[in-house]
Amino acid sequence: MSKVPQAKYVQDMIDGKERYYYSGGQFGRTLLYLDVDAHEEWQDDADELTKKVMDLFGDDSCFIVKSSRGMNIFVKWEYLKAENVTIFGVASRRKANETIADLEKALKRHTRSFKSHDRIKGKITLSHDHYGTLAKLPVFGGSWTEERLQKFDSLSVVDNEFIRGLISTLNNSNPNHRHRSRKTRHRAGSCDSFTISGRDEERIPAWLHEVRETSWHLANNACKAKRAGTKVTSRDFAIAQVVLGLAGKCRKIRFGHQMPTAYVAAIWPSCFKTGWVDRGFDSSRFAAIRNTMADHGMIDLVSQKYWFDRQQRGEGEGDGMELESPF
Repeated sequence: MSKVPQAKYVQDMIDGKERYYYSGGQFGRTLLYLDVDAHEEWQDDADELTKKVMDLFGDDSCFIVKSSRGMNIFVKWEYLKAENVTIFGVASRRKANETIADLEKALKRHTRSFKSHDRIKGKITLSHDHYGTLAKLPVFGGSWTEERLQKFDSLSVVDNEFIRGLISTLNNSNPNHRHRSRKTRHRAGSCDSFTISGRDEERIPAWLHEVRETSWHLANNACKAKRAGTKVTSRDFAIAQVVLGLAGKCRKIRFGHQMPTAYVAAIWPSCFKTGWVDRGFDSSRFAAIRNTMADHGMIDLVSQKYWFDRQQRGEGEGDGMELESPF
């Protein structure tokens, strides 16, 4: 890992007192953290998704930890083989993070028929301005034993050739993976078709990073979602800002800054299915996000009656919200 955790912290994790996290290793080896999420009751296929992922990596390469909302899969990966003279620079770490991102996208496409979700955490810190993504240590909650330690120590280490080969195999199993611009059509009147360019796709991670401070502020002052148990996080606000920015770019020429929520509800799931963002769309969550952003003057709710509904009733055109694209 980027820093070896102290024994006290590991013991606290084993005892269930506290949770500690790591970011990826900076010296050629790291521990990939594949998080299988099943947050909702209807996501009842986490075990099947876990088995699917294990089949891809091989049982002898996967260390499984059951979490409160799914499964965690840990895989040892050697992304740069250490020789007598090896410089572990930023370039090698950046390339490893790009490989992780490629793997996550390919894996999401391959498993998108499942109701549960899979993500990869534990990216490597590049600098003080570009921190790695945090992953949970695999020893939480008293399940750690001598036998478990031996199993973890004996895990096979996958190399870079294996990971790149897996990415290629997953992509080749999806005939549409080469299309960098994704076009989706929806019911006329609610929203038109949209296209997200390859250039915009590549900039999404940078945009998410740029809005992180605003997202933290919004999350700390968020409106409550109407549906019980629905939480709105800073990550949701970051994704919402990026999605709204993409929506503004897609519609600006023809429609100005106005759009119905249905348009956002089309773009966000598309970004999630292709692995561009790591949180799915939820209508109750987005309503809370929209209201919070309106309270902070970031969007203007022009009308609560959307275009399609007004047309159907013969009331003329109206718009759900109006915004200036932040990107």
